[in-house]
Amino acid sequence: MSKRYTNTESSYRPSIYNNPPSDYIPPPSKQSWNDYPDYNNQPNDNYYNNMNGDITNAYKKQNRPNGDIPMNTISIDNGYPDDKTYSKYNSYNPNLQNSTNYTYSTQNVNAFPNKYNAPRVPLADPQTPKEKTQRKIVLIWTLAASILLITPVIVGYIIGQAIIRTTLWTLGFYGLVIVIHYIIQAIFAYLNYRKVTKKKNRRRKDWTGLSTGLLVVGYREDPELFRGCLKSITYLRYAKNERIIVVVDGNEEEDRYMGDIFSKVFSRWDHRVITTDFRLQDIEMFEQRAIKLVEEVKKCMGPVCIMQPHFGKRAAMYTGFQVLLQCQVEAVVVTDSDTILDTHCIKELAFMLDDNFVGAATGDVRIWNTGTMLSFLSSLRYWFAFNMERSAQSFQNCVTCVSGPLGIYRTDVLREIIDKWINQRFLGSLCTYGDDRHLTNLTLALGRYVKFTPYAFCYTETPETFIRWVTQQTRWSKSFYREALFAIKAIPVQSLWMTYEILFHIIYPFILIYSLLLLIYKGTLWQLITWILTLFIMGAFRSLFALIYTRKFKFVFNIFYGVVYLIGFIPAKIQALLFLWDNGWGTSSRLKKISNWNQKLIPILWVIVLIVGIVINIRRFIVSDTEKFEIYHIIGLIILVCTLLVGFICYNFYQDHEKKKRVAREQERRKINRDQNFSKYHSYIETDMGVPFNNMQDQY
Repeated sequence: MSKRYTNTESSYRPSIYNNPPSDYIPPPSKQSWNDYPDYNNQPNDNYYNNMNGDITNAYKKQNRPNGDIPMNTISIDNGYPDDKTYSKYNSYNPNLQNSTNYTYSTQNVNAFPNKYNAPRVPLADPQTPKEKTQRKIVLIWTLAASILLITPVIVGYIIGQAIIRTTLWTLGFYGLVIVIHYIIQAIFAYLNYRKVTKKKNRRRKDWTGLSTGLLVVGYREDPELFRGCLKSITYLRYAKNERIIVVVDGNEEEDRYMGDIFSKVFSRWDHRVITTDFRLQDIEMFEQRAIKLVEEVKKCMGPVCIMQPHFGKRAAMYTGFQVLLQCQVEAVVVTDSDTILDTHCIKELAFMLDDNFVGAATGDVRIWNTGTMLSFLSSLRYWFAFNMERSAQSFQNCVTCVSGPLGIYRTDVLREIIDKWINQRFLGSLCTYGDDRHLTNLTLALGRYVKFTPYAFCYTETPETFIRWVTQQTRWSKSFYREALFAIKAIPVQSLWMTYEILFHIIYPFILIYSLLLLIYKGTLWQLITWILTLFIMGAFRSLFALIYTRKFKFVFNIFYGVVYLIGFIPAKIQALLFLWDNGWGTSSRLKKISNWNQKLIPILWVIVLIVGIVINIRRFIVSDTEKFEIYHIIGLIILVCTLLVGFICYNFYQDHEKKKRVAREQERRKINRDQNFSKYHSYIETDMGVPFNNMQDQY
């Protein structure tokens, strides 16, 4: 475990912390320590041989000169190691001398940190024929039970079996199952909320959890977003967060601004920017340049920024994981470079790992840029995705995706799965996207629990333009379909609810597509009107849970998310299946515009199909001799138009109200700056939002 360091020179604290809160521990700067190696005065080649197999022991051999502050910018060349051979997680293994193979130093079940006991299901793959047979039986049973739950939905829809039938409206078996699904999901979500709240309320005030390291990854991020992310890190309150690692996925001249922003934000702390011309993904950890990178990181106990050649988010995350594993923290918190972290998010995530069976956890991801209709409805969708869907999964201990902007993993879990994760291939190609979902699948496959807590939250950005939003949803959908295949390995050791939800989310969109196309091209005008009204009713039905849970009026607007789902999400699903073989992210950095033809082609074609179908439906109604314009047609159209019109007017009133609140908050923030009330200022986020940190939670 990493050592605890104390800050002895208050002059290196930011001025806003002249009167810090009692539980605040700033990032270390000029620490009081002597355990520091002198790399310019290494005795001989046996320097590492005497470290007893642990790279951290090197820091006990020689002392750091008093007042010697390492330079903040370092470039590690592409040097190659000597003839020594190192293991993956230990510096030197004499048994591997003159050998081209190496072994991974993983811990056994009885040697996990913090007195970890083996979970109820074995971590290792089954070895004996009996164990393999048992696994197969469990797998077949779980799949059969889940398919048994889904089959009535499909059969009932195909044969058109009606539960309630009237002259104007029909409730089919499929609709009934959807309603029951939402009810059960809401119940599970509420039970998880009560469970987590009860556990949190019983937490001791002097509670201390696992030691953590924070990992931030980004690629040519918007400067203001990146600056806001780093500033939010300076306000984190968790005494045992021992490391802050920022990995920039690029080391070219165009990427330098991120290192400059990093240096400016952390200028009052001992920090370091390290530039490499290699990626840890491409080399072994026993190579000299990898060891040197880890050692340079360990020299600086403050925040460290690593800039490496561009190869995607997964390669950047791998570098951060390996460095933090060598730093011997007990858990790794991951986030993105556009994410603004809540002050207590790490503490709440670490608290979820207090249960030794929990291998990973995620928190509530919220949206801050809600200025457009699309981003506003996306923010509501985010709330349901986390506080309803993931919360329900958490009650069954099987959250299927630890979100990239906010998640935590035990390091003993990472050691077990990191090589499978970085070497993942699909259709012969190395996987790039879907890193978060695959990490979660591998964690679940170990038999470990994955949980959700609403008390750890962050704010991130969502696309504001339609094409970029569809592109994002396409990438996530490709990840979902691909990882659904890998999730099979986790089925024997996880809840039946996980398998059911995966099958449900695979089948549901395509039943929706089939029913919609059938209605607009073959159905009557009244059937089309009732189908759209039913879409609004189902959105309102889901909104009830959020209204009761949060008592926030804005969730009424969730009834209109069905339109976004219909126009944007469905073509994203179609595009994901058509281009499942494509490993590209589909999006470049935020500083560049999207120009790929396939990103616009499918959504445009889908909209054309819908418009043409509606026109054909209306024309068929006009020329039909059997279907006449009745009073219920008028009532249905009036309800539909009034719903859209009233919703649009209320949305504009709501946005004007929120804009006035933001202006008032910005004025209050400026007043606090003017009055030099620094003790209160620490709770503010310095972004364009101008929103007090302690009031941001009130938005939800």
